[in-house]
Amino acid sequence: YGGAPGAPGYAGFAGQAQDPLYPYFSAVAGQRDCSCKMGFNEFKELWAVLSAWKQHFMTMDKDRSGTVDPEEMRQSIASMGYHINPSALVVILKRFSTHGMIAFDDYVACCIKLRTLTGTFFIFVFSLTFLPTLI
Repeated sequence: YGGAPGAPGYAGFAGQAQDPLYPYFSAVAGQRDCSCKMGFNEFKELWAVLSAWKQHFMTMDKDRSGTVDPEEMRQSIASMGYHINPSALVVILKRFSTHGMIAFDDYVACCIKLRTLTGTFFIFVFSLTFLPTLI
């Protein structure tokens, strides 16, 4: 059956060692031993989602400031398929912005909150071409 994790010649599941993301995963994760922690495939899925959000953030950041302003955030939320009223946008901006600007980390937190509250998955038009290149 191969070897035990950590034993000479053990390379994990087929294809893991050859995957370009595996060095990032192993640097952070170390050995995995059914400890109910994130596995490599889950890490790859998370990486793909974060990469898609990063790409979307960069697309929405028209002035390349490294943040999105209220109008860019409104456009971003709309492009994700959400139709929110102006009052809801004000609440989002108060919660996730600093001096009216939303940095990438807060943008991700906002995306997670929207996804959690609505129970839907984000489907970006660009993800149909972007995500398969990551996997």
